[in-house]
Amino acid sequence: MEKERSGQDAFLARETAQRVFSKEFNASTVTMKGDEEKSPMFLLTPLGARVNRLVVIGILSECLNRGGEGEQMWSARVMDPVGTFRIMAGRFQAQPAMVLSSIKTIPTYVSIIGKVRTYSPEEGVTYVSVRPEYVTLVDKDAYNYWVIETARETKKRIDAVEDALSLGEPVVESLVKLGHSQRLAAGAIEAVRRYRNVDPSYYRMALSDALQVVTSLCKAPLPEAKPAKEEKGVEGAPLEERIEEEFEGAAEEGQGPDASTPEGKVLQMIRTMGKDRKDGVGYDDLLGLAKKGGLSQDDLDAALDELIATGEVYQPQEGRYRSLS
Repeated sequence: MEKERSGQDAFLARETAQRVFSKEFNASTVTMKGDEEKSPMFLLTPLGARVNRLVVIGILSECLNRGGEGEQMWSARVMDPVGTFRIMAGRFQAQPAMVLSSIKTIPTYVSIIGKVRTYSPEEGVTYVSVRPEYVTLVDKDAYNYWVIETARETKKRIDAVEDALSLGEPVVESLVKLGHSQRLAAGAIEAVRRYRNVDPSYYRMALSDALQVVTSLCKAPLPEAKPAKEEKGVEGAPLEERIEEEFEGAAEEGQGPDASTPEGKVLQMIRTMGKDRKDGVGYDDLLGLAKKGGLSQDDLDAALDELIATGEVYQPQEGRYRSLS
């Protein structure tokens, strides 16, 4: 459930972790500032998603340490059904670096929760990547869930952009009257304005491909595993391999919800209780533990809504919850 916030509350809240397929993400070139005075920068996709944080679940197909002697500079590729996300983790991303360094064989399913990063070496050229906050090994069920949820969100954006293109002078109110949410309508109009010749059919075809691929993967195992590689940094390496150096700087803000908040407490419950349970933790079990910890049912429900919105938790089935980190 998406919560409405305003003013200082909007600034302090963690940004919702968006779900987009790699084809939409990699085609994005427009950055923009949020509406609030201290809002972070967003990447605007061609379908109107405003992405600051995102959750990606895919198949880790490449994992290399390109750092020098004693340095951590991880470059990874994570495949979804229609393409690949570039993942960059440097010395300030301790948890992702630790997990990536521990992976002995690939391919394997991983969950990435992270921030968008862009790099423009020259006008008209933009590279996008994900700087992870959390990396977690997951299973095929989590991957399938992500694809289905991402497909749902993508279809909503495609429909909104198609309607925006069909209107002579699209305005938010017109799209809302057609059944789109305020957020979707605003994003679609901004995408149509900022991107020239947006072709929704291109993304609708990708959406179809994604669902076909995940259907076939439900019946097939991962390709044969192979040892993960380590590659030291090389002076004068290709630009794409050195983008991480352009992003190094101050450490990111705190990772995950504060442990003293209801969200932090509930997340820890789910991690602890569901460590060895692929079907997740049942709501009744969580409610019993929450009450023992001084949380009301309303506190639990609000925390679960927030954790799902920010990409920390998902539901493998109705009424059960698993952590993605």
